[in-house]
Amino acid sequence: MEQKWTVPDVPSRSFHYLTLILTPKKVIPTYSATDLALAGFNYLGTPYETMDCQKFVEKCMSDVGLKMDLTGSNAWYRAMTWTGTPEECKARFGCIPPGALLFILEPVSSGTPEKYRRDGIGDATHMGIKTGRGKGAIHSSKSRGGVCESDFHDKTIPNGGWNRVGLYDKFTYEGLPANWADQGDVPPSTSTATVIAASGKTVNLRKAKSTGSKLVERVPVGATVRILRSGETWSRVAYTDPSGAVWCGWMVNAFLRTEQGDGLFCSTDVDHKKTVPDVPACISTSLYAVTIPYLTEDQARALLGRYTGAWMTKEEL
Repeated sequence: MEQKWTVPDVPSRSFHYLTLILTPKKVIPTYSATDLALAGFNYLGTPYETMDCQKFVEKCMSDVGLKMDLTGSNAWYRAMTWTGTPEECKARFGCIPPGALLFILEPVSSGTPEKYRRDGIGDATHMGIKTGRGKGAIHSSKSRGGVCESDFHDKTIPNGGWNRVGLYDKFTYEGLPANWADQGDVPPSTSTATVIAASGKTVNLRKAKSTGSKLVERVPVGATVRILRSGETWSRVAYTDPSGAVWCGWMVNAFLRTEQGDGLFCSTDVDHKKTVPDVPACISTSLYAVTIPYLTEDQARALLGRYTGAWMTKEEL
C-alpha cells in the first residue's frame, strides 16, 4: 500500500526532505577472469585466418561460460565497464589483474568504421588478454600468423603497442574485490559542472562512452551535474532532475564546464541557482531516488539511520 505523507505541524515552519537511493539488484559475476586468461593458451598456434583477435577473445570467453558476439575490437572496447591506460588501472585498482582485456587504441583514421569516427573515443584496432604469466599477454596476431604470446609488463607500450586496459563487470578478477565495478567512481568527486550546448536545449546522457550507446536521460542545458569520474573525452556524471530522481551516465566533456577551471573542461561562470544535493559514494551505476518530503527533523533523522545512501535537506516554509 502506498504510504501517505502529510505536512506536520512544525512551529519553526520548516520541514525536511529525506532522499533515498534505490539501486537495481545486481547480478554477482560468475565468470573467472583468471580462467579466461588460462583458456587462451589452449589456442596457441591457431592460424589467424581461423581466429582473428576478436574471435580469439570470444572463444576464450565461451570456454569459461560467457557467450558474446560483438562486431570487432571497437565494439568490445566500448562495451567494457571500465577502460583506461595501464597506469590508470594500477592507480585506481592497485593492479592489472589476469584476464583483463588489452587494447591498442589509436587515433581515428580513414580505416576506422564509420560509426566509431565521431564519438571521441578513438579506434581500438586490436585486442588481447593479459595472462599474468609468460610474456604477459596473449592474442591472435595477423602479422605473426595466429595466436601467440606478446610482451606486456603492466605499462603502456608506446608506438602501436598495448596502451589500454578493459575490465568487464561480468567477471571476477584476482586481486580485486567482488565489488570492483563500484570502485570506478570512488572516491566521490566534489566538483560540479554546468551542461552547455550550442542548441540551448538538452545534452544526451549515455549508458556507455559512445554516442551509439543507450540513452539514459536528456539533460537540459544549464543544469548542474556532479562529476563522478573524469576522462580524456567523456566523464561519468550524476544529474538530479526536477522530480529528485538521480541519473548517472556518461557525457562528452565538450558539453561540460567547471567553475574551478581545473583543466578537465573549459572554465566559465556557473549558474549557482541550479544545484544538486550531495551524491553519496555508493552511487556508481544506473540508479534512481525517491524523496520523502514534509518530515520534522526528528522524523528525518530517525529514518536517515535506517537507509544506506540516504541524505537529508531542509527547506523553510
